[in-house]
Amino acid sequence: MSALQPDAETVMAVRQATGLAVMEAKELIQTSPELAQRVLDGHKVRFITRLAKLPVELREKILEASDSQRDEHFLCDPIESDPVVGATIRETLERVGCELETARGRYQMGLCHSIWRTAQSELLQKHGIVWYTPAQMNPGACFD
Repeated sequence: MSALQPDAETVMAVRQATGLAVMEAKELIQTSPELAQRVLDGHKVRFITRLAKLPVELREKILEASDSQRDEHFLCDPIESDPVVGATIRETLERVGCELETARGRYQMGLCHSIWRTAQSELLQKHGIVWYTPAQMNPGACFD
């Protein structure tokens, strides 16, 4: 097995797996490549275990997104790339976000989850669009 190199992709993977700052993740790779590799391997096992517990349709979306969005830090539902459907999703998210932020008086922690749930429900009910939220597409990731 070759030693890990502190390239951008590896640094970001270690950062995501550990929660370390970017420079700390880079330092971990440089000073302890074997440990960094074990962290990444363990993270993959946890990810695969989480993935196996998800509904088949969501699991397929995540795998599709992980193939086509390799350079992205977080995965998004591939349906967002569709010119028509993606525009409807963006418009709905923006409108719902403004409505909820106005109703609450300001942006608060956790508001993104309310926006996503409300938009997801509206997209399905009004447009027949099955859209998966960033939280669903990134199991184990933390969003405010």
